[in-house]
Amino acid sequence: MSPPTATLLAAAIAAVAAVGGYLSAQRWKRRDDKVRLFADALQAVRRYEELPFRISRRPDSSPATRERMAGLVSDSFIELGHYRALLLLHSREAGDAYALLLNRTHRDCRPHRQQAWSMRLVRQDSDAHMGGKFLFDNKPELALCVVAMRRSLRPFAVLRGRRTRREIRALIAARELDPTMPMELTTRLRAISRELSSLRPPPPRS
Repeated sequence: MSPPTATLLAAAIAAVAAVGGYLSAQRWKRRDDKVRLFADALQAVRRYEELPFRISRRPDSSPATRERMAGLVSDSFIELGHYRALLLLHSREAGDAYALLLNRTHRDCRPHRQQAWSMRLVRQDSDAHMGGKFLFDNKPELALCVVAMRRSLRPFAVLRGRRTRREIRALIAARELDPTMPMELTTRLRAISRELSSLRPPPPRS
């Protein structure tokens, strides 16, 4: 092999390696951006669930406080709609699962907010603890949303979409039959439960 040919071959190999490295770095960057989007979207749901607690712990019943609380509710709806649109753009299945989670969470949060507005103002520290006061029955929807998000991060995510859409339909049908179903007793969602088991930390060693 002549020196010019060897030089050209080395340059070509270096160029291919550089392009491959760039594409790999971009792929991991897109994945990291997606992970942050998913985490922020789920955090927005958690903030929405906190609204009844924040309303019930309002310092007073002045017009300014009512306006501030109403602003929090309005901002939360805007935030959730923003993430719902973003998720649908990134992944149809993750977006649909997120929409299902939002619908179920709205169903519980609306009466919780009404109850919070009717509660007496907190005057003592002992009244500030409200554990178990406002419960949300959205664990199956949250579980399915997390699974859909995780699948969208894997290679060949498109091939997993049909399975996720099937499980979304199964969850909707199961809710229609039993709106208060416990997740562990829903046989049609066993596949989701198996995937969720990988999210749990391992038991401590004795």
